Amino acid sequence: MKSNLLAMLATSFLFAASANAEAIDVRAITCAEVATLPDETLRRLAVWLDGYLADDEADEDEKVDLTALEDDAADIKAYCLKNPDTTLLRAAETLED
Repeated sequence: MKSNLLAMLATSFLFAASANAEAIDVRAITCAEVATLPDETLRRLAVWLDGYLADDEADEDEKVDLTALEDDAADIKAYCLKNPDTTLLRAAETLED
């Protein structure tokens, strides 16, 4: 339940900043495409991914660490530059391990 609420809030946050924002299919976007995204968009994706990959049972997943999210976005970009054929979701799951 918490994950669903967090995902909805993150999704709202992700697309609220721009009325012209395009939808991003997180299942299909490749790292090659992610590497070309503006840093602000990548930071918003990191917020969404944090909620999507959250463990409902872990106390730390009930908090939003903005500094860690900045680092996560940088890590995703670095990983994607080295692995352009990987999907964003696979990259995030790999980095979470």
